[in-house]
Amino acid sequence: MKVSERVELKDKTTLKVGGIAQYFVETNDLQATASFAKEKNLPIFVLGGGSNIVLPERVLDMVVVQLDVKGSEVLKEDEESVTISVGAAENLDSFIQETVEKGYWGLENLSLIPGTVAGLAIQNVGAYGVEASSYIKSVNAFNIETEMYERILCEDCGFGYRRSIFNTDKKGKYIVHSLTLELSKKPKPITKYRSLKNFKDNPTQKEIREKVIEIRKGKDLDPENIWSVGSFFKNVEVDDLEKYNLSEKVKKSVFKTEDGFKIPGAALIDDLGLKGLCVGDACISETQANMIVNKGEATASQIQELFEKVQKKVESETGVRLTNEPEIL
Repeated sequence: MKVSERVELKDKTTLKVGGIAQYFVETNDLQATASFAKEKNLPIFVLGGGSNIVLPERVLDMVVVQLDVKGSEVLKEDEESVTISVGAAENLDSFIQETVEKGYWGLENLSLIPGTVAGLAIQNVGAYGVEASSYIKSVNAFNIETEMYERILCEDCGFGYRRSIFNTDKKGKYIVHSLTLELSKKPKPITKYRSLKNFKDNPTQKEIREKVIEIRKGKDLDPENIWSVGSFFKNVEVDDLEKYNLSEKVKKSVFKTEDGFKIPGAALIDDLGLKGLCVGDACISETQANMIVNKGEATASQIQELFEKVQKKVESETGVRLTNEPEIL
């Protein structure tokens, strides 16, 4: 366990915004970390890959933890599938690349999403017709209160659209340590999402990954070149479209779901001409409307103001209330 004091955090986030951690701990020993936090009488905050967070520009009176639990291991394998344990701190895209190289199907549609493997469980990461919960068998999590590890089965994780127990009712109780995933060894291409539909007959796993990366880079979703958290505004799940004032253009972008409809946040923002809207250096992306990007010196307060401005405009014009996908601390 490595403990540092008064550590600058903004360069540890993909949005390049943030203040100073009173204590910054790099560790794979969560029991020692919990004891340290109790000794300092401070809460624990897990930063992870810094890809889904807006940090304030102030001193954070907490123990900010960055896990060092990496690596993966095959637990079980047969002709049909493979079961893998992977550390929560493993870079998500690097791990997905590894699964593609080995021919383990399932996660290729989630390529180029920034952050760590922990995000699969915390946020139930989803993209291009795939959600992580379809492949998670269990989560090995550290209970901060009891200082014990628990194995939480998929069905007990409360997975939903961009949600789990780890970012809702049990938020702050657990630290995700590792995941157990079950992936297919048989080709199972998922190309039902509009951007992937009909791009190629019977695409290989590598071709799907390459296509997803191409699409994401074309939408300002390249974490190496664009400072953002990816999607900032969640798509909105509703049971009845007639309650809302939606243009024909927006209606054409709506997805039918099992329980109703999903209205893309990007379609609402784009339809109101809000692409390129800025508050200081915080701007709505000109290519992907549900993204807020940092053009250089954006602050957390500017990002918050821009978010609220877009939220208010969309709600007043359509009746739809947009919510934030990243955590705003």
